[in-house]
Amino acid sequence: MLSFDDQELAALRTAAAALPPGQRDRFLKTVARALGCCVAIAPGTVAQIAVAVQRRLLQSNGGGDDQPVPKSRRQHRQPNKPTLAEPSAPASRAMRA
Repeated sequence: MLSFDDQELAALRTAAAALPPGQRDRFLKTVARALGCCVAIAPGTVAQIAVAVQRRLLQSNGGGDDQPVPKSRRQHRQPNKPTLAEPSAPASRAMRA
């Protein structure tokens, strides 16, 4: 379960408000999926992801582009922590993906 502070919640509401009502559920699900891929969520990460997802939905007009935010947009990975793409990641973590 995700929890947000007041600033993060405000960023989500602001980004969602710019979308047509029919796209808001998709927006929130896509943001949640992208945040679930982050190792750490630092200040500003939620707002950055929300803006990226909002922009993509507005550009696509809801045309099926609901993939998670690309790895290059994920912020604040902690150093020395293996990711799923690294061969040193434990097998149990790699199988969850």
